[in-house]
Amino acid sequence: MPPRSPPAPKPGDAGRSQVLKAALLRVQGLAWTAVAKEVGASLAQVKCWPARHPRLWRKATLVAEEQLLREATAESVLTLRKQLRSDDEKTSREAAQRLIAFRIAWRNRRPLKPRGATADRPAPLTRRLTHYLEGVSDADLDALVAGPVVEGRAAAGGGPPGA
Repeated sequence: MPPRSPPAPKPGDAGRSQVLKAALLRVQGLAWTAVAKEVGASLAQVKCWPARHPRLWRKATLVAEEQLLREATAESVLTLRKQLRSDDEKTSREAAQRLIAFRIAWRNRRPLKPRGATADRPAPLTRRLTHYLEGVSDADLDALVAGPVVEGRAAAGGGPPGA
């Protein structure tokens, strides 16, 4: 069996900022050579960052993609708003329809589910908390909820607000 290679070192602050910038530039569509030049690293070094630092690269890529999508959405809305003022009635009407459709879709969007959650299965943290709470008696639960808050306020010399 070949010897295992040591884990990739964590980038320091300077290296971390290089990796983050490289991920952003890649999401924006720059070629690897352009990214390497922009961050001041070799092409080989930059190309290995996604494999050497997968969690950091993945997180940076997700943040960059979200940022890029927000910017593209804002630009699209601006373009549609300009078209809304067009002298051409058809262009104006189509822009209005698209803006209304966008607004409805935005209002009806569903928030992302926590990792590990599905429609019929809650997220792992929710499951662990539920399991814990199911094992706590009603009296203990009442003490957990009411006791420390009331005692903490009383010990601090106060009572409930306004008392």
